[in-house]
Amino acid sequence: MLSAVEPLIPLRRPIRARIQSQIHTATPTPMTAPRIAACPRCGTSTRLDPQNVWRPFCSERCKLIDLGDWMSGRYALPVTEDPEAAPDQDGE
Repeated sequence: MLSAVEPLIPLRRPIRARIQSQIHTATPTPMTAPRIAACPRCGTSTRLDPQNVWRPFCSERCKLIDLGDWMSGRYALPVTEDPEAAPDQDGE
């Protein structure tokens, strides 16, 4: 026989209370300030995050100008060859 004190259905917390407890117990994501740097081409401040599709450049124009400088050899790395280390043409 059931007493008047025992509920027929087990009591649960309301849905809103359960959701609120899940929100407050979840680990928060850190809010970090976006990294800002100067564009290597023109010096304009630009964001270094995934939202900037041309990073580290400020625009597609600066990116293409820099690419053109590399392709033309303006940014070529100097190479000093050691004459003793170079293989001989004679096979010696």
